[in-house]
Amino acid sequence: MRTLVELIVTIIYFSTLAILTFSIFKIPVRNSDKQIAIIGLVVGSTLYYCKDIIETPIFFLIILLVFVLSLMLLRKYPLLYSFIVASTGLITSSLADGLASSAAMKLQLTTIELMRNDLVHFSGIHLVVSVLFLIVAAALVKTKTGFSFVVRRFSGRRPLNKSNFIWALVLVIGILFLQFTVKPFYDFQGIILISVFAVIVMILLIASHQNAKVLKDRFGKE
Repeated sequence: MRTLVELIVTIIYFSTLAILTFSIFKIPVRNSDKQIAIIGLVVGSTLYYCKDIIETPIFFLIILLVFVLSLMLLRKYPLLYSFIVASTGLITSSLADGLASSAAMKLQLTTIELMRNDLVHFSGIHLVVSVLFLIVAAALVKTKTGFSFVVRRFSGRRPLNKSNFIWALVLVIGILFLQFTVKPFYDFQGIILISVFAVIVMILLIASHQNAKVLKDRFGKE
């Protein structure tokens, strides 16, 4: 029961982070609700599994990879731009988490151990930060502040270049190799991790094939 609640809270947390990230780059939030929900579900679940279940030391890199690929596949953004957007979002979340946690500990409302091991404290700090994300996102949308000059260049409407998928596959294989170099898993957790990466590779291959068809139909090239 506790695991399920923590998972749901983490998904909510990352969904609000996705909303904030979209707002920072002036990506329409209202028209992207399904994409935000998918990103929150996929990346949030990955975050909880990597950080709190298997406790891998490179969880940040894995989350960055999944976030980048989600933007690339869902928004059709080039790999480099997806990396910029995802990195900005994750850096923002790290700063917000650090500030919120430090403030709570200085006020003697919680401790690091309680935030890790107590469901109420874990949920509380994540939900407070989630509300802050929504407040900042609403302020950015209302004041029309953001990196709109980048969005105009990468509208996400054109098919992606083949090199984006090649580099994405290289990143996936590289992160998987790094994971088993830093902290190998020889039990059931290792099977799950390899299976997840295998699914990611499969999705990339399918998306690459579909993208090639669009390029061929629209521009007469692959």
